[in-house]
Amino acid sequence: MAITFTCQCGQRLSARDEAQGRATKCPKCGASLTVPRAEPATQQSSQPPRGSPPPLREIAGVAAAPPSMPSPVAPVPEPQTPAPLRSRPDRRGWIIADTGLAICYWVLIVAAVAFGIITLLVVVGVADPGSLVSVFGGSGAGRFVAVVVFWCVFAWLASFVAMVTGWFVCCGIPERTGTRQLIQGSVACVGIAVGLIVLLQVIGLVMTPSMPDPGDQFAGGFGARSGAGRASSPAEVQKSQQEFMEAMRKGADAAKTMARISNIFSWLTALALIAGNASFALFLGALGRHLGQSALRPWSYGVAGLQGALALCMTGLAFLVSDTSPRAAKPLAILSTVLLSATYGGLIYLVYQARRVVPAE
Repeated sequence: MAITFTCQCGQRLSARDEAQGRATKCPKCGASLTVPRAEPATQQSSQPPRGSPPPLREIAGVAAAPPSMPSPVAPVPEPQTPAPLRSRPDRRGWIIADTGLAICYWVLIVAAVAFGIITLLVVVGVADPGSLVSVFGGSGAGRFVAVVVFWCVFAWLASFVAMVTGWFVCCGIPERTGTRQLIQGSVACVGIAVGLIVLLQVIGLVMTPSMPDPGDQFAGGFGARSGAGRASSPAEVQKSQQEFMEAMRKGADAAKTMARISNIFSWLTALALIAGNASFALFLGALGRHLGQSALRPWSYGVAGLQGALALCMTGLAFLVSDTSPRAAKPLAILSTVLLSATYGGLIYLVYQARRVVPAE
């Protein structure tokens, strides 16, 4: 039967009955110890009962001398509680990130369906994406198509707002993943885009001149002046016409300048949104690598590359088409549509795979 005792350092030790009263050392702190003697009940229980045969070594005539070397003392292992896989703050961050990814996943599906319907209607030639006047004045099939396009555009814009919400929620992902900067970059790009849109509206209100009324040209030449009681002279008519033409020229120049500014701001806004999508794709790839799914990384690079090609197409539509080569508008628009569709597919796949490995439980 083993004797159990405790060292002054707190280490629990055990030794055989034969080692009681002998010197030993603690394997943990090295202190010299004496193995305590067992209780009398223990000693009686350790002796063989009456009538039992003697030990073999006594039969063989061997003296049962105690060994000269102290018996080894084996430390008793202390129970250890397993460390948690993730601390509580990390678990909360994973739950937040999974919620953001879920928002992005369903929003991307809705946006992809709406974009696909709009693209199909435009390709078959039954809808004009630049004009929805028939919603209010059309009838029959034309009115129905316009209503469908209107609601698809509305769904696409609402999906964009919800997508940004999902990005913002994903910013709560644990810092140790090393991916928080990428998703924060996506939110920052969207903030830049919204700021550019607001700034464009302010510039438009400031720069847009009040265009003269075409009726003013005839008021001075053929109408009577207020309170004058006489017709305008030829010199007054000519002066009024010159003033009218000058105002029209200034208004046209201001409209052209505003169109160029609007074109540039639209291009910058598109680039900011494209950068946001590319940063989101890289975030998904880095997240997959952190969670052991390295196959997402090439996909994220591919989606980011599609965003780069889309940025080049938008640059061509903003500058080359409007000024030098109007015939290139249609091919660039078709290529942009293809790239945007491929982006939707790639992002949906990335988000789906990322949600499968996020430890949200």
